[in-house]
Amino acid sequence: MKRKRADIASFCNKKNPAEAQEKERQGQMEKGQTDRESEGEESPVRPADISKSRADQLVQPHPKLFPRTLQGDRRRHFQASWYNVHSWLEYSQIQDSAHCFACRHFGLPNTDSVFTSALGFKNWKKATFRDGGFTKHVQ
Repeated sequence: MKRKRADIASFCNKKNPAEAQEKERQGQMEKGQTDRESEGEESPVRPADISKSRADQLVQPHPKLFPRTLQGDRRRHFQASWYNVHSWLEYSQIQDSAHCFACRHFGLPNTDSVFTSALGFKNWKKATFRDGGFTKHVQ
């Protein structure tokens, strides 16, 4: 009796190879993975509210108020006017961080930059410094 149950269980668990591949592919599509990613190439992790591919538009929201963060002795925040000066700039409302559209989609893979990282740039105090922040990133 035990053997019969084991045979039935193993038979039920067997899958058609084509069906198994299709289910795996659908699972990857639901997770947002491409064929290249499933072959071992890592996709940069990114917030869900910024562009996901080159074909997408830049995400430059203009809310009435941006979240303020205590940095040093002041509460600082992202400023929408920075979009006019830095056309490559994207802003994630989910993470309250800035990202570089060009570097994320057209840059070299495995390039370490805060503007291409999942966390993004958040140091609003240094954002407009001449030797740091957005200006340094452009160089």
